Amino acid sequence: MNRKRKAASRTKLLVALDGSPAAATALPVARAVAKQLSAGIEVLHVSRRPVASSLLRSRLGVARMPLSACVGKPATCILRHTEQSNVELVVLTTHGRSIRPGRAMGRVAAAVIAASSRPILLLRPEAAPRRSWRIRRLLFPLDGTPATAAALKDVMALAGRLGASIDVLYVIAARSRGPQERGSMGAPRYMDQPHYEWAQWAGEVMERLCRCCAESPVDVPIAVHVRQGEVGAEIVEFATERRHDAIVLVRRSHMEPGRAHALRAVLQQTPCPILLVGSPASTSAPHDAPRQAATISPKEFDAVIVDLDGVVTRTATIHAEAWKQLFDRYLKKREGRGEGPYQPFDAEADYRRFVDGKPRYDGVASFLAARDISLPRGSPNDSPRRETICGLGNMKDAYFFRLLEQRGVSVYESTVELLRRLRHLGVKVGVFSASKHAEALLTRAGVADLFDVRVDGVTAEELGLPGKPHPAVLLETARRLKVSLKRTVVIEDAIAGVQAGSAGKFGLVIGVNRHGEPGELTRHGANVEVEDLGDVAVAD
Repeated sequence: MNRKRKAASRTKLLVALDGSPAAATALPVARAVAKQLSAGIEVLHVSRRPVASSLLRSRLGVARMPLSACVGKPATCILRHTEQSNVELVVLTTHGRSIRPGRAMGRVAAAVIAASSRPILLLRPEAAPRRSWRIRRLLFPLDGTPATAAALKDVMALAGRLGASIDVLYVIAARSRGPQERGSMGAPRYMDQPHYEWAQWAGEVMERLCRCCAESPVDVPIAVHVRQGEVGAEIVEFATERRHDAIVLVRRSHMEPGRAHALRAVLQQTPCPILLVGSPASTSAPHDAPRQAATISPKEFDAVIVDLDGVVTRTATIHAEAWKQLFDRYLKKREGRGEGPYQPFDAEADYRRFVDGKPRYDGVASFLAARDISLPRGSPNDSPRRETICGLGNMKDAYFFRLLEQRGVSVYESTVELLRRLRHLGVKVGVFSASKHAEALLTRAGVADLFDVRVDGVTAEELGLPGKPHPAVLLETARRLKVSLKRTVVIEDAIAGVQAGSAGKFGLVIGVNRHGEPGELTRHGANVEVEDLGDVAVAD
């Protein structure tokens, strides 16, 4: 009797799987941590429809593990299971589906992080640890605030059970006023002159750490380090140099847009799993709202016009990588000439904010202006080696086609299926793009026959049309289809694109939010936001 009661109360790790290769990378990590903690494992599978248990176990490779199946919305099901009293840790990946470098955190992971009070071990599928991985060294970044320091006690207790050491890293953020929370501790002002205030500062740091850990029942090796620079980049670089097995980050928000900058930056390039501890601040509202649905009816709409990159073709990530290669190389070159510190191009945030959906030269100008860099416009005929806006834009084009040759052009099948169904029902379909290579991309992807008209960068240049967020290109696409704007649907994945659709007064603007913050596109003009066009219904 006592044995049964003890087994039932044993702490466990909850690992969420959806049957995809990406999510499956969480299982070996969960096994390794469970072994270190002497804990059990429960596998949770969430699907849209019931699946037979035997088939599910075979598909997931969990023949002998406790398995729970849930039918419904993934985030809701995961959160419901995390509230079980004996769940000690939740293990999940940043995204499911395919293992592809550069993918941002998915909606499910973001919603679970925003609402769960449990510790979460989060890993990027493309950076999954090796088979022999176990947690021996933890990196705990400190920002000087009492709230973050208070989490060290629980981190120490966990490290003691894991048999791990802790490296505390204080990053002095570039161009930052320092922590503003009451009782926070600032950093030394003179990084390169330790004889000034370093001894006093280091003594106070150790005193505070000892105070936080005074009641800890375990003796855990701790070392304190200091770095200066961009917080996310410094954490990732330090973890890579020291080969940490996991990075501990304290949740301070519900992942709203404009917050959790360090977490997002670390997630993009972390070399190891991230352990999220602490509860989000109660002043924020979680983003676990149900996803909006969209329906396109031939009775209401005569045409649908879609953006090419990111909606039809899977080339948006290639564009983002080409932009990063361009700007990182150029910014390093400027640093070498003494023209400012090197701050890398963010392939997610900077791409979406400054270049996504815009004509190439406008994208160059927009990003450089954000970095207070002024260059002459130059000419479209400029050599890629010439330091002008057009020269850099032409260099980006070279990077893009080099990557395209290596990877080829693929399409979103859900988009193709939706457009074919609409055409079958008599709805006209047009495609628009800022790229001058849209025709070649469509031909290589084998979907050129899907579209009644195409308006691209070549057309825009011939007619002198301004780029997005101005609606000129979208308006020209609708004009060539000979349809009313009020009876036309715009489908876009870029902020500039949904802004253009809204400014053009189209009947419906659908935002396809594949990688951004939930609600990001609706805030900028989309009437409805979906994660994939498979979520869009067609009324016959």
